[in-house]
Amino acid sequence: PTEFPEGLMLAAVPAREVPYDAFVCPKWPHLDDMPAGSKVGTSSLRRQAQVLARRPDLRVVDLRGNVETRLRKVQEGVVDAAIVACAGLERLGLYEAITARLEEDIMISAPAQGALGLEIRSNDEDTARILESVSDPVATVEVTAERSCLAALEGGCQVPIGALARLSGTTLRLTACVCSLDGSTVLRTECEGHASEAIDMGKQAAQNLLGQGASELIAATR
Repeated sequence: PTEFPEGLMLAAVPAREVPYDAFVCPKWPHLDDMPAGSKVGTSSLRRQAQVLARRPDLRVVDLRGNVETRLRKVQEGVVDAAIVACAGLERLGLYEAITARLEEDIMISAPAQGALGLEIRSNDEDTARILESVSDPVATVEVTAERSCLAALEGGCQVPIGALARLSGTTLRLTACVCSLDGSTVLRTECEGHASEAIDMGKQAAQNLLGQGASELIAATR
């Protein structure tokens, strides 16, 4: 959540796994190679929208269950391919299941994808001090920008919103999108600035998207 209940806080963000989405398919090497009518499984509206934006000729079907269950459904031919988080596969030691990594020109990740947030009581100074040792400054800056964008858009996990920040030195680049569910409309924006401006960059990206009509797309999903 972008807003915590009273008395709780986000204390640390450890080093982040790969934030991108993975294309999992034993038949074709990339999403672009799939024949028209092929079935792509995902339970994410964000992934569904961006798949259809890229390939409106594909069939996106609901795919649920844990990671192993989703992979099994691909192997059994229930779906031709699945879109899942790279981080989930890597944390389970299933990196070899990744057929292709979907970069942000194809699919913008969910805000804070691949990151862990350590939440504690806001008055627990001892625990906060301990967690400083596992907090990663790069992940913290990136996640701060992405969460700031999400908060400003007032979107939740059931809204097709993507936000991905990448920090290089002190330069932060944030790419964000809001999509219609059928993928026919994809609003995108990019911002670049100093790492210290992460919160403001998130807000600016949200304002850019709202100026393009994001409010109507977000309202349509509720």
